Amino acid sequence: SNEEIATEEKQDDTTSTSRAIIRNTSMVLKRMAKDRANNKCELEPINSCKYFTSKENSNNYLEVHHLIPFEFSNEFEASIEILDNYVALCPNCHMLLHHGADRERKGAITYLFHQREEGLKAHGIDIKLETLFKYYQIED
Repeated sequence: SNEEIATEEKQDDTTSTSRAIIRNTSMVLKRMAKDRANNKCELEPINSCKYFTSKENSNNYLEVHHLIPFEFSNEFEASIEILDNYVALCPNCHMLLHHGADRERKGAITYLFHQREEGLKAHGIDIKLETLFKYYQIED
C-alpha cells in the first residue's frame, strides 16, 4: 500500500528515485490531510468558507497547502514532509495565503501555526511564528 512508502526520513531531492518518493509521500499526505480535517477547510473557524463538491470524490473540494513552504525544507534537519505541515484548505483560503493582503494572511498563518506548533515540534521542527512570516514575506 501507499502508506508504507510514506517516509519521514529526509529525502535528497536531487535523484529521480527520491523525487518519486517525495511525490508519492506528498500524494499520501495530501489525502491524509483532507481526512484529518474531516473534509473541511482548516481556516473555517476564523473564515466563512464556501465549498463546492469535488467531481473526483464527492467531498468538499479542498486543496492542500504546506504551512512551511517546501522551498524552505533545507532550513530544517528534520523532514517537513509530514502530516503536521500539510493543511487542507478551501480554494478561497488557499489563495488568501498566497495572494491576500498581509494583514489578512498574518491572521490566517498565525491561526494555522498555533494549530500545528506542537505537532511540528514533536517531529523536530522548531519554528517561530516570526520565521514563518518571513517565509511568507509578510512585513510587520
